[in-house]
Amino acid sequence: MFPSLSALLKLTLTLFVTVLAVAAKPAVMVINPGYRLVVDADKGAIKLFRATQGEDRELLIPHHGQLPLFKIQFRTDDAKFETVTSASAKKVSVTRTAEAGVEILVLTYECIGNAEVDARVTGPVRSSPKRAPGPISVRLPAGRPESAR
Repeated sequence: MFPSLSALLKLTLTLFVTVLAVAAKPAVMVINPGYRLVVDADKGAIKLFRATQGEDRELLIPHHGQLPLFKIQFRTDDAKFETVTSASAKKVSVTRTAEAGVEILVLTYECIGNAEVDARVTGPVRSSPKRAPGPISVRLPAGRPESAR
């Protein structure tokens, strides 16, 4: 009368995979003459960054998608140093916008770590991967904006 253990496991795995498939946001892709960039919209991590001019090659280290995009270290009010990374953000959003005719990729990380640090990474979508990304703006717990490059 009871379902077998293997039938229950199969049903559980099917439901788990279905929930994961529904919850995952589609990756954000930038494809142009200079490079291909794929950003994981759930984690804000770079999954793929390949040169397309000349030799088709990966521009970052192997498994870079498993690394945080950035690390921030700051001094708290009680004179202790705290380090947070983009991987510990509670909410991540990746969007593409246009400003003055230039396409901009915006990655927003909210409530990073236990310190409630927010960060926003912006960068124009350029045809050459050799140019530096845009600034990283950071809101520290006290609410004072900081900027790093």
